[in-house]
Amino acid sequence: MSLALLYELSVATSRVAEGGLTVLFIVLPLASCVLVCLQLARRLHRRWPLVLDQGTSFLGRALDRDSATGVWRWVEGLAAQLQAPVPDNIVVGLDQGFFVTSVPILLQPAGLPLAGRTLYLPLPYLGMLSQAEAGAVIGHELGHFRHQDTERASQTNAQFSMMRAHFSALVGDDEPAPWTQRPTLWMAWQFLHHFQRAVLHWGRSQELLADQAGAAVGGQRLFAQTLLRIIALQPAVDTVLATCGGQGIDRALPGYLEHHPLQVGDEVLGAAMAHPFDTHPAAASRLQALGVAPDPALLFAATRAPGVEERHWFGRL
Repeated sequence: MSLALLYELSVATSRVAEGGLTVLFIVLPLASCVLVCLQLARRLHRRWPLVLDQGTSFLGRALDRDSATGVWRWVEGLAAQLQAPVPDNIVVGLDQGFFVTSVPILLQPAGLPLAGRTLYLPLPYLGMLSQAEAGAVIGHELGHFRHQDTERASQTNAQFSMMRAHFSALVGDDEPAPWTQRPTLWMAWQFLHHFQRAVLHWGRSQELLADQAGAAVGGQRLFAQTLLRIIALQPAVDTVLATCGGQGIDRALPGYLEHHPLQVGDEVLGAAMAHPFDTHPAAASRLQALGVAPDPALLFAATRAPGVEERHWFGRL
């Protein structure tokens, strides 16, 4: 475009007597486009190091097969039941919910890099669920492996994240964009808006399909019960972690629930499970897709006080 602009300017100036200046009325819009492109490139160049500084890291501990034979055998059995791939890594931690990913991660504080399929198990929730309930939610996560959701989602989310980073770098926070750049930025925002809607729609379909895998482990009602219990536990787990920082959470969380019993109301049915990568549908939509109604028996089972067996079964594995 720059070369074409220079060519037209040279022709116009060399043929002034023949009316060459009239060509400038056509060329000048090209000049404004070149100016806008140069300004956008300059803004992006200033912020490019921030765009490239992208990484994924989590706090946790990787369980090797020798020291956690029972856990690996249990997860392998669930994978065999669902005909799903076995994870390459199993990580336990405190500050996340259940999730799987195929994105390379850096495990802190050891600085251990992990590649391949990773299954993350949150210890605070494992101490509040029965082994059957934990198996159901892990079945859901393994369902993502079975349908290759993590591989495809990794590529899509990486592309979307990079596009958002580029857009944020162009917009910036320290100075408003000149009016000449605003049409271009508006078009980029429109594209990202519709791309995000497509990503969320695809993610919702993934989650509902993975719910069927979770239900295949112990039945629709057990998975629905587990789903409601995990969502109801989220505020309690967050509060206790903020208070004790993870120290003695196996004792602090049951003590907290003695004074703040779990409840499942409209706010829980309208909430979604926390996830570091994806957006889950609301619990009510997932129960409807499973064909399970939130009757009193289901709500009672989801909000029951944790027992001794629930607090120790994972440690025995």
